Amino acid sequence: MINKNFMPFPQLESQRLWLRQTETKDVDDLFEMISDPEVAEFEYFYPVTSKDQALKFIERYKEELNNKEEITWGLFLKETNQLIGTCCLGDFDEGARRAEIGYDISKKHWGKGYGSEGVKAVVDFGFTQMNLNRIEAFITPGNNASEKVLEKLKFTREGLVRQRDLMKGKLVDGVIMAMLKKEYVLEKNKEAMERVVDLRPITMDNFHDCINLKVGKGQEKFVASNMYSLAEAKADGVSIPLGIYHNNTLVGFTMYWFDEKNEMGWIDRLMVDEKYQKHGYGRMTMIQVIERLKAHEKCKIIRTSFEISNENAGKLYKSLGFQETGEICDGEVVCILKVK
Repeated sequence: MINKNFMPFPQLESQRLWLRQTETKDVDDLFEMISDPEVAEFEYFYPVTSKDQALKFIERYKEELNNKEEITWGLFLKETNQLIGTCCLGDFDEGARRAEIGYDISKKHWGKGYGSEGVKAVVDFGFTQMNLNRIEAFITPGNNASEKVLEKLKFTREGLVRQRDLMKGKLVDGVIMAMLKKEYVLEKNKEAMERVVDLRPITMDNFHDCINLKVGKGQEKFVASNMYSLAEAKADGVSIPLGIYHNNTLVGFTMYWFDEKNEMGWIDRLMVDEKYQKHGYGRMTMIQVIERLKAHEKCKIIRTSFEISNENAGKLYKSLGFQETGEICDGEVVCILKVK
C-alpha cells in the first residue's frame, strides 16, 4: 500500500535546494516560470498570461494534496529562497504501488543540474517514505533535456507509447521512462560502494605517492603540505598519518592523534587530491577517523579546525556534528564534536 501521509507537508532538502509546499507568496516566481513559452512547450498547459492564472496552479496543487491525488513540491534555491521549479508525484496506483513523476524548471536555471537534483530528492522520498515500487515518467518526444534528467538518475527508457496524451488539443506520443524499487536500491548500494575508503599507514612503499598528492588550485592555503605533515608526525611521535585509498588507489591523506592527558582527539589534516575531489572521500574518511577516536574509552571531545575562508570544510564538519567554539587559532576556526 502507498503511504500518502502528506500532513504535515514533507519538506525535503538537497545540496542546493529546499523542496517545500508552494504558497501564495511564491506566485511571482511561479508566474515567471510557467508564462515562458519554452517552459510550456512540452506541457499540457499553455503559457499563463496573468498572475491570477498562476495562483490557480497553486490552488490546484493544494486541492490535489488535500485529496491525496498528487503532491507537488516547489524547488527553492537555498541561497535566495527563490522558486525555480516544481516536481510532483501523482497518478497513484495502489495495487502496483506506482506513481508518475513530473517536473519543470525555470528557463534561466536550465543547464545547472537543478532538475536532476530536485527530482532525485523526490525519487528518494517516493521509494523510502511512500513505499512505491515503481516511479515512471512520460516525456513528449523532442523534450531531450527532460530525458537527460532521468537518464542521469538511471531511469530506464522502456519504449514509446503512441498517442498517449492530449496536449493542447493534439494527441502526442509519450516516451516512457521508469525506475523500480530494486533498481533504486541497487544504485544506492553502488553509490555507497563507490565512496568506500580504507585508511593505510604511510610507509616507504607509498611515501612518494603521498607527497605527490595535490589539492586543487587555490586550496593550497587551506592545508599544510603532506611532506610537512609527515615531518611533523615523525617529530612529535604521536600523530598518525594515513593514506586514503579507494580501490587500491591513493586519493588523499589524513592525520590524527589522541591527547591522553586532556581526553581529546585531534584531526589535524584532511586532504583529497584534486583528481578525486567531489566523490565523498573526505566525508567517508572523517567518519572513519571519528570512529577510531571514539574507540578510545577516555575520549570526550574530538577537535579539528579549518581556515576561515574554507567554506566547504566548514559545511562538512557541521554536517558531521561539529560545532564552532568561537575560537580562532592560527587563522583557523576551531570546531569540536562532543563524544561523551
